[in-house]
Amino acid sequence: MLDQGLPEVPEIAAGTMQLQPVDDASLCGAIAALGSSARDSQGTWVARDIVSAKARAYVALVAGDPTAKVVAAPGIVGSENDAQVAAEVIRRYAAAELGLIAS
Repeated sequence: MLDQGLPEVPEIAAGTMQLQPVDDASLCGAIAALGSSARDSQGTWVARDIVSAKARAYVALVAGDPTAKVVAAPGIVGSENDAQVAAEVIRRYAAAELGLIAS
């Protein structure tokens, strides 16, 4: 089941991207970009461009106790840099809000 384990996967503003929880409309793109991590995660986000709303990156948080793994991949109009930036946002979220050390 998608996004199990987090009470609610939040939307996160991050500069020129808006990280939104993956929904049914963006699930196929997340699975194509992230593979099984998109399905096995405690939270999966699509990082959308704030102007065009196109997918710049996909990010999954696969949590353990007390560590977590962050997996990211570029989206349709994104770059490897977009994926790295989105992953860092989720690492900070995991540390600050969930108390997880994310790599």
